[in-house]
Amino acid sequence: MLDDLADPVDLLADPALPRIGLWPPAGPHGRTLVTTRRRDAVLTGHGHSCIDVGLFAREESVGYLTQVLSGARRGPGGRPAPRAADHDECVALLAGDLGDLPLALSQAAAYLLETDLSCAEYRALLSGRTRSLARLVPERGMLPDTQSVSVAAAWSLSLDRADRMRPYGLASPMFELIALLDPSGIPGAVLTGDVARAYLAMRREAAEDAVGADEGEGVGEGEGAVAEVAVDEEDAVEALRALHRMHLIDYTPGVPHQAVRVHQLVQRSIRESLKRERLDEAAWASAAALADAWPEVERDTALSGALRANADALRRVAESALWGDRAGKVLFDVGSSLSAAGRYSDAKDYFQTLAEQAARRLGPDHRDTLEARLHVADLWALTGHPGESLAALLEVLDDYERVCGPDDVDTLRARHEVAHSRGLIGDVSGALMGFEQLLVDLQREVGDDRPETLSARGFLALWWGEAGDTAGAIAALEQLVADRERVMGRDHPEPFRARHNLARYRGQAGDARGAVAAYEELLADRERVLGPDHTETLDTRGELAYWIGESGDRNRGIIASEQLLVDMGRVFGPDHIESLACRSGLAYEWERAGDVAGAVLAYRQLHDDLLRLFGPHHSQTATGAVNLTSVLITRGRQHLREGRARAGDGTVPSDQQSPPTPDAERRTPMPEETSKARPARFEQALACFHEARDLTDPEESPGVYGVVLHDIADTYRDARDLKEAVEYFRQAESYKRRANNPSDLATTMTALANTLLAMGEPTESRDVLERLLVETPKIEDLERQAAVLHNVALTYEELGRMGMEGAYQDAVASYRAVLDLVDGEADPGWYATVLKDIGDAYEAQELLVQAHASYEDAVRYTRRIEGTSASLITVLIALGRVSRRLGKLEGESAVNGAGASIGGAAPVVNGMVIEDAGARPDGAPPADAVPPSGLPDGRVQKDERVQEDERAQEGERAQEDAPPPPDGIPPLPDSPPGEGS
Repeated sequence: MLDDLADPVDLLADPALPRIGLWPPAGPHGRTLVTTRRRDAVLTGHGHSCIDVGLFAREESVGYLTQVLSGARRGPGGRPAPRAADHDECVALLAGDLGDLPLALSQAAAYLLETDLSCAEYRALLSGRTRSLARLVPERGMLPDTQSVSVAAAWSLSLDRADRMRPYGLASPMFELIALLDPSGIPGAVLTGDVARAYLAMRREAAEDAVGADEGEGVGEGEGAVAEVAVDEEDAVEALRALHRMHLIDYTPGVPHQAVRVHQLVQRSIRESLKRERLDEAAWASAAALADAWPEVERDTALSGALRANADALRRVAESALWGDRAGKVLFDVGSSLSAAGRYSDAKDYFQTLAEQAARRLGPDHRDTLEARLHVADLWALTGHPGESLAALLEVLDDYERVCGPDDVDTLRARHEVAHSRGLIGDVSGALMGFEQLLVDLQREVGDDRPETLSARGFLALWWGEAGDTAGAIAALEQLVADRERVMGRDHPEPFRARHNLARYRGQAGDARGAVAAYEELLADRERVLGPDHTETLDTRGELAYWIGESGDRNRGIIASEQLLVDMGRVFGPDHIESLACRSGLAYEWERAGDVAGAVLAYRQLHDDLLRLFGPHHSQTATGAVNLTSVLITRGRQHLREGRARAGDGTVPSDQQSPPTPDAERRTPMPEETSKARPARFEQALACFHEARDLTDPEESPGVYGVVLHDIADTYRDARDLKEAVEYFRQAESYKRRANNPSDLATTMTALANTLLAMGEPTESRDVLERLLVETPKIEDLERQAAVLHNVALTYEELGRMGMEGAYQDAVASYRAVLDLVDGEADPGWYATVLKDIGDAYEAQELLVQAHASYEDAVRYTRRIEGTSASLITVLIALGRVSRRLGKLEGESAVNGAGASIGGAAPVVNGMVIEDAGARPDGAPPADAVPPSGLPDGRVQKDERVQEDERAQEGERAQEDAPPPPDGIPPLPDSPPGEGS
């Protein structure tokens, strides 16, 4: 047996005669065992077998320590000594601290027995920096198992040997870099790049006794020779191979992102052997080498993760050396990389810690401190807190202006973030103003083609689009794409972002197919340049799936979203904000495809996960609640629609996409109150609406709360529980008043008035109408205002038919107000509808002359509409009948000489009221009249159009006061809301 072979050449009696040496001749009897730290290829030749003795498994380490400590620590009589009660858990932790290295375990156990320390006490010494590793093992001569050297000394001897291998003198400085980085894997590019090689050359040149030789020299002949100073990439690789041969590291160039692995205790031993000045030099070089290897565009997520891990390891062991111009960049690279990977919460926490450390080490007004604070403020928005983001940004901007001046580039960058943050809290005009002013200043200070100027142009275009100027946004982005490709190149990420935004606004402008084509082209480019797992590549896939659905191919869009969700979970994990946003988008696609029940289930599960991850008060949870509320309202309305159809009242066709407004239902007889049990569909509708109500905060979102209450009231009304309906309509009115949305308020007040009318409460109904007339002028949309007034007039007509005094006059006044808002030349059909309604109201009051005039005007406007023969027939019939009545009255007057007033009340002839033979005493049209529901145009058709618009508006109101949805996570630079979130 040959123990601890230091060099294979030692087995040779004469290096010139390699066949003569200590290796015995091969034979059938006996074996030769050689132990060594070397991994030279020569050791495995000539039938030799190499058995790699690696680390203990954790169970082996624990078993070894337990056996040694419990077997030796016994007091008098064989009882365990008082200090022997080391717990199994602590022993396992100690094994982990020592990296399961057998030599270290044996020497640590011997030290514990010698000093009578507990396992916990030893771990505390080991983790502290007050004692070196050499002082935590027995002294030489006291080592266990006849060991001749301590752990640290053994590695020092191996390192000396490695320095004597080609390329001479580079192993030690290379290990100085390795000792400061991540033991589980160091990218090869970090240790073989320009910065690392410069450090190796500097250290070799500075060595007092450089060891080197020409390629033909033997080791002995080369000792003391001066090595060449220049170090190329192959020299660096050979230095790594030398360390690998001496078993100091594991070098696997085939795994480039984790090419070098090393034991943590070996690292510690080398670090502790360096003087402070030399350790700082190595730390600066390591930081610069990491920054040099960090790609400008992080295409490879595995490489980015490895670089972050190495930077974290460097901070843990040499943080004090990293604060300064020589090494500080890598500290910011880590946080920026976390943000680029979509880990916004981690990035915010990292920069918060960095800002505190910078303030303590460099001062509160140092640029590094201000930059770290700027990152924190920006990341508040990306983690769902736009209000906190704006407040923090304004504070940082004040400090930048005070410290650096208003025209400094860093100050202008802070203004950029402030302007964008204003937009994120809903102040779109403030965002536009901020970017317009910023763009002027940037063009003056830095020029047109600087990245800061181009970025400001991109965000200005974005907020033009969000302000509704889609055409302006498209034009600006088209020019920006051209300029960015000219300045940065077609494959730079910034032109990609501009193309991403341009495709989105083309889709919003109505060109969904064009958006699909643009995103397909962009996806191919991003996959080629950034890689398939990059955050922005995945964002592009999300947008592509959405616009595929919007272009009409819902099934393909759903399949694309489902595939994206699988990849999101693989890249980010299921609980990452990007994965959660993807789930929200998929639920939306299901809803749009008609699977509302599936969407409800998906949104409900997502909301539960948001509660678990973020708590009830986070903006993401609030967004999830809003989305769930919205789809519950849609599902409830489906149940309500089906319940109406099954009830057989003919109110709503079963295939209608959305239920009509309460105003539309007023046209059919209201259901009478009943005590019968509600049909199952109504109960299901109520369950959805009540769940939606419970999800909504009435203080934060009174408008949404009012919408849900209105839907509950709708359901009770259709279930013939009018008292409950009235109660919920009144509550809905109360909350909608607080939401400052007079249009939505008018919908509920109209429904309340109609329901009171159906209950036989005309006085209360009229009171509601009078309150509604006060609110109507507040509606900014004049077409909507006209529709509300028209519905008010119709309800007044109903009151008039019930005999309420003055109701018909109020109806006519409301109709006249509608005419003031409608352009008869632009919309003759709508104008004719109202004129006929006025004629109906006059006729009901027996004001036949006024009715005749209104019908004549209605005929004139109806004739202007092409293809409306049925509507014209109806108006002509009304005009003909009132003309007939007038003629009859005039004839009777001529016969009787009565001179009755045919423009006022019905004339009295021989003590009787003269009526058209076909007219009814209550003023309703005769039985043979063409019913309004049969008209293809005119009043009923126009009202249905208005009602459809109203329901579409109300269907969107569940989103009011709500934060942006998960796919509306604040964007990356130059990204529209939704990208990179």
